[in-house]
Amino acid sequence: MPTALPAGWADQLLGSIGAPDTPTNVTLLEDWQTAEGGSTNNPDAFNPFNTTRNTDAAGNPLGGTPTNSVGVLSFPTWQAGEAATAATLEQNNMTGILADLQLGAPVATTEAAIAASPWGTTSFPGSPSPSSAGTAPPGTTRGAATTLAGFNANPFDLFGIPQTIGGSVASSIWSEVGPFIVKAILVLAGLGVIAMGLWKTTSSTREKAQGEAQKAAPLAELAAA
Repeated sequence: MPTALPAGWADQLLGSIGAPDTPTNVTLLEDWQTAEGGSTNNPDAFNPFNTTRNTDAAGNPLGGTPTNSVGVLSFPTWQAGEAATAATLEQNNMTGILADLQLGAPVATTEAAIAASPWGTTSFPGSPSPSSAGTAPPGTTRGAATTLAGFNANPFDLFGIPQTIGGSVASSIWSEVGPFIVKAILVLAGLGVIAMGLWKTTSSTREKAQGEAQKAAPLAELAAA
């Protein structure tokens, strides 16, 4: 039987993964849940996106019960379902989705990351693509559409390299300080380019002045004679 998700479930999930509680992020999660139909349109209680993960981020079991042949789970409580969903989003093969949510990226951007990930949901509200809801567990591939699943195109996130190497802990730390560090480096690099340009201009002016002075010296000697 379908199970209603608690009020504010999207806000709670955003808090669990260290993502800002913005209207854009809430809309994205609600659209994603609509596309997957988890909990409200199927027997996968408290499992909004139909995850197959049955442990939290620390590896503790959550008591989920499989409801289909690929292992999509029904959880006994929303707390268990939220923990499983958050842990899935923090997996190394979901860094593109997590990074977009933590940066508050536009809905379409995060939807594209989800579609390209092993999760593979594609039929978001307004999309003509068929849904892949609950057809494959996170961590598996769905064909050519998932060949870029691990690629993060955001340069301020260093293309997901810190998260890929360090996992969820690195992802959490980098989401707080990474963009600031990268922007600071870019600003310093820009200032360095400007300083180099000014130095070259000053050097050129100085050399020109010295050349003019050298040309004027013989004339001054002749005038003195």
